[in-house]
Amino acid sequence: MEQTIARHITTYISRESHVCDAGCGLGYLSLELASGFRLVTAVDICQPALDVLIAAKEKRGVENIRVVREDFFSMQGHQPYDAIVFCNFGSLEEILVSSKRLCRGKAIIIKKNYDYHRFTLTKIPRRGNSFKLTVAKLRTMGIPYEQETFTVETGQPFSDLQDAIKYIRMNRPDSCAEEITADKVMRKLVPGPSERYPLQFSAKESFGLLVVKTEDIP
Repeated sequence: MEQTIARHITTYISRESHVCDAGCGLGYLSLELASGFRLVTAVDICQPALDVLIAAKEKRGVENIRVVREDFFSMQGHQPYDAIVFCNFGSLEEILVSSKRLCRGKAIIIKKNYDYHRFTLTKIPRRGNSFKLTVAKLRTMGIPYEQETFTVETGQPFSDLQDAIKYIRMNRPDSCAEEITADKVMRKLVPGPSERYPLQFSAKESFGLLVVKTEDIP
C-alpha cells in the first residue's frame, strides 16, 4: 500500500524536494518516500512508533530520513518544507493552517475514499474526514486543487480461522452489534499469500489524493 501511495505522490513533487511525512506513525510511507526525494523528515509524537522506523531505516541503510519526535501541529522554528504529506492525518483545517506556516510548496492530502468499514461482515458506514468531504470543503473555501483516486489491495492475512475471528472482533466499530460466527467469517475469506498465512480477508481500498499549493491557501 505504501509503495503505491508513494508512487502517486512522486508525480507531483520534484525529486530534489525536502518532504515532511506528517504523523508518520511506524514510518512505512516515509521509507518509501525516501527513495523518491532528496530528504524526508518523519514527524510523530509517539516514540515507540518512531523507534520502529529508526530500526527499519538502519536495517535498510536508508540515510535520507530525519526522524523528529514532536506534535506536528504545534511545531515551531523549522525551515520550510518543499512539500508536506498528510496521509490519513489531521482535519482539513489543521492541514491548511500548518501547511501555510511550515511549507513553501505543496500539501499532499491522502484520504480514504470509501463509505464503509473494511473488516466487518455487513456494510457499516464510516465516519470522519473522507476524501469526498475534503473535496467539498475545498470547493466551498474556493481553494484550487488537483486530485486523483486510486485503489490498492489492503487485505489482512491470517494464520487460521480463529485469528480472523479475533481480528474482525477487534477492528469492528464500537457501534456495530453484528453477530460474528465462524461460518460468517469463513465466507469472507480467500486463500492467503503463504503457508504461514493460508487465509486472507481481501479488501480493495480506494484512496483520494489532493494537491494544494500553499500559495493558494488564504
